[in-house]
This record gives sequence, structure tokens and C-alpha cells, in this order.
Amino acid sequence: MVQILMGSLSEEGWLERGRMIDLRLKATWGHWMGSSRGDGIVQTLKVIVIVACIISLFFSWQYDQGLNLADEGFLWYGAQRVLLGEVPLRDFMAYDPGRYYGLSILMGWWGDNGIVAMRGGVEMFRAMGLLIGLQVLVGTIRVRSTRFLILSAMTLLTWMSIHNFKAFDTTTSLALVAALTFLVRKPVAQRYFVTGLCVGVAAIFGRNHGVYGVVGAMVAMVWLHHGKENIGCFGKGVMYFITGVVVGCLPMLFMVFWVPGFAKALWDSILFMLSFGATNIPLPVPWPWLVDFASISTLQSIHGVLVGLFFVGMILFSMFSIMWVFWQKRRGERVSPLVAAAAFLSLPYAHYAFSRADVVHLSMGIFPMLIGCLAFLARRPGRARWPLMLVLCVTSIGTTLPYYQGWGCLLNSKCVVVEVSGSRLKVSAHTASTIQRLRHLVVQQATGNRSFVVAPYWPGAYALFDRQSPMWEIYALFKRDRAFEEAEIKRIMAAQPAFILLSEMAIDGQEALRFMYTHPLTYQYIQENYVLGASYGQLRVYDPKVDGG
Repeated sequence: MVQILMGSLSEEGWLERGRMIDLRLKATWGHWMGSSRGDGIVQTLKVIVIVACIISLFFSWQYDQGLNLADEGFLWYGAQRVLLGEVPLRDFMAYDPGRYYGLSILMGWWGDNGIVAMRGGVEMFRAMGLLIGLQVLVGTIRVRSTRFLILSAMTLLTWMSIHNFKAFDTTTSLALVAALTFLVRKPVAQRYFVTGLCVGVAAIFGRNHGVYGVVGAMVAMVWLHHGKENIGCFGKGVMYFITGVVVGCLPMLFMVFWVPGFAKALWDSILFMLSFGATNIPLPVPWPWLVDFASISTLQSIHGVLVGLFFVGMILFSMFSIMWVFWQKRRGERVSPLVAAAAFLSLPYAHYAFSRADVVHLSMGIFPMLIGCLAFLARRPGRARWPLMLVLCVTSIGTTLPYYQGWGCLLNSKCVVVEVSGSRLKVSAHTASTIQRLRHLVVQQATGNRSFVVAPYWPGAYALFDRQSPMWEIYALFKRDRAFEEAEIKRIMAAQPAFILLSEMAIDGQEALRFMYTHPLTYQYIQENYVLGASYGQLRVYDPKVDGG
């Protein structure tokens, strides 16, 4: 007994006991982090460091580059108005409310409603998405290689950086992949509820994400119960899932029942989308075999082929991955939960990419496919893994780089520095000219906080001067009915804008999408009550008619 006791108190005994405690701690962390290995905390810290470094590098490069008065301005204007107490959808045309309230919390905390503050808030959500994407790889595939994680982070971030202000969409899609992975790994009642909760929260940031999440989760539940005779278990899982969705949607339901006018605005937006019959203005798919090699440069040809190949890859992955996971289930073979989750969500998100088949929308629908490919490559032998990883990373960079805000000014020496909301931005000469023209008009005609109208897009013009848009529809691209236009005309009449800046450009080159055709009554009202002043290309400045004019 004494010898045993002395042995336990010896150096070897303490070392052995220390190793046992260390293994138990690692096993505990590994369980919570989704990994059965004992280095869960180390791998998680590694992921956090990688995300912090790569996000910081990208943000330091792009935070003061470019300005998109249309799409980025749409989000910026909404964030400003929410800070002032307005309600998205009810008081102005908007995305679903989640992203605005998320941004307003951060911008209000910082005490800044400027463009750089908004970009900083968006960057935090983008970092969250990248962290989720890498952590689900670590927790499910048990990736240990730092090199693999860095390449994965670069691949994901290249697609997340096309339009930084779309980080809410990319982060939400990655969160849904993680939620379905969580369910597939261990399909118990609590996880059905948590998955539904995540889908409900996703719907607050974008109802399309809610729909995609529901579709993916339903396919996952069918797959989980495939071949089982107990239908009651399936029904029970569905009920837990639905309960989770309702709980996740509680903030939206609160707004529906307790915020005056919000329910009608939400319902009107749903009806309009259904009447339009699409979620976007469609574009033809840029298939790789349609590239016109004879009329464009070699680099443009390569880029066109890469874009087309990613669209082809999305279709192939969506079809074959879902067939493969069901086939493996039928054979009784094990399938990685992450690969299964990516397969279930790839087809719904392919709908988003093809709804307007350009690189921007491709970048917001590609993440289930990317995560699925990374999960597949993580299990390949090193000899096959690294060349394929490099190909995926390099082709992703080659496809997305021309769309970065910072890339244009890096190549274009004609970019100039302008001041926007107290920050110095480097923008293209065209954007700088537009900002200068807007400032001239506001200084000359809209002093004293007087309102003005900019149509059919450029809601960023209002955010630029901290002004409220007289019109609800701040991004007037779609054809509207007579009742809607009459309501908008009443708003213009009540505001008595100092000037109206109207673009007569045809969106996507389609004549039917000019403002005069999508909003004929509003256009007629402008022609009858305002006089054409200056013209700048396809921009027209209309001044109010004077009495007797």
C-alpha cells in the first residue's frame, strides 16, 4: 500500500494523473464543440484566430473603398431610418427587419450612422458567418490541418466579399448548414426544436432563407426517417421543428401584432412578390459554352468560363449530392452529417443563384455547395486533397476578384478620394462625379433640410445627406399598379421636394424597365408638375414649376 501510495506521489505518478485529467478535459470540450477528439478547444481557438486575421486583412483593404449608392445605399438608408425610430417595410421599402435592427444596435452603440460604421457592423456579421463555416468543418469533419483551414477560409471569404453588404445572406446560409448538421448528427427532439429555432431566426433576416431552411429541413427529416416504419417519430420531429420555427419568429410575430401598420406592410410585400411571379428580375444563365471568345479578351474569356462552370457545378452538386446521400442511406452506409446538410440545402439555394443568374446572386447561393465540397476534400488523401483545394480556392478568387470594391481602384489610377459621412472613401471617377453633382443640387436647391427625390434607385443619396425619402419605394425597379402609384404621388405632393433627379436608364438594357414604363402615372405627374432643368447623360433634373409657369 505504501509503495502504491508513494508511486502515485512520484513524478511519474503525477505525470500520468495529469495526462488523464488533460484527456478528460479535452474529451469534455470535444463533446461540446461537436468533436470526439480531445483538442476541440485548441481547434476552436485556431479557427477564431484565423477568422480574426483574415477578416481584419480584408476589412482594412476594403472598408474605405468604393460606394454603391444603389444596393449598398438601400441597406445604409434603412439602417439610418431605423436608428431614427422608423419601421422597415412599414415606413420604407426594405429587406426583412432583422438585418436593420442588428445594424442599428451596433451603429447606435458606436454613435455613428455613417457608411464606415455600417460597413463595420456588416463585417461583424460576416466574421460570424466565416466562424460558423469553419467551426462546422472542425466539429464535423474533425479537420486538424491549419493549412486546410486557411485555404477553406480564403475560399469562403472570397465569395462573401463580392458585396460586403450582403453578409447577412451569406452568414444566414452558413448558419442553416450548421443547424441541419446539428440535427443530422443526432436527431433527437431537442435538436429538432433548435433547428426550427434557427430557421425561424433566419426568416427574420430574409423570408427566402426561412423558406429554404424549411425545405432543406423537411428533406433532412424525410432522409432521417427513410426506411423506418414508425411514422409517429417523424410526426413528433416535425412538431418539435415547427415549434422551434414559431419561437424563432417571435420577434417578427411581435411586430405583426403590436407594431401598428407592420402587418399590412408585410402582407402587401408578400402579395406583391407573388403577383410579380419571381423574386428577382431574371437574367439568362451565363453557361460556359456561351462565352463569345472572339469578341473579348483572353482574361475576360477565362472569367466567363469560370462563372459558367460554377453555375454548372451548382446544378451537378445539387442533383448528385442529394441522390448520393439517399442512396447511401438505402445501402445502410454512413454519410457525413455535414455533407448531408449541404446536399439538403444546395437545391433550395440554387434557386436563389438562378433567380438572377449573375455572379452576385451566385455568391449568395453557393455556400451549401462550397461547404459540401470542402467537407468532401477534407476526407481525401493529401495527394488528392491539396491540388483540388488549390483549384477550388484559385478559381473562386479568379471568379470573384473583379467584383470587389477595392479591386477596381487598385487597378484604376483614376479613383479619387471623396468625403462621405465624415469618412474619406476612394471611389471611381464616375461615382465621385455623381456625389459632387448631388451635393451641388442639395446645396443649391434643398437647403434647410428640404426634401428631394432620387428615382428609380440610388437610395444611398438620401443616406448621404441624412434625409428622408418622400417616397416609400426607394428602389423603384418593378412595375406597380395604379393604387400604389397614386399613394406615392400623394407622398410626393405632401413633401414638395426641391428637385427630382430621375434616371432614364433601362435596367439590363430592357426598354420595359425604364421608369416611365414601370411607373407611368408617377412619370406623368413629374412631367406635368415639374420642369426639366439640367441633364447629365441619362440623368434628368426636374425643378418645381413656379406659379403661372
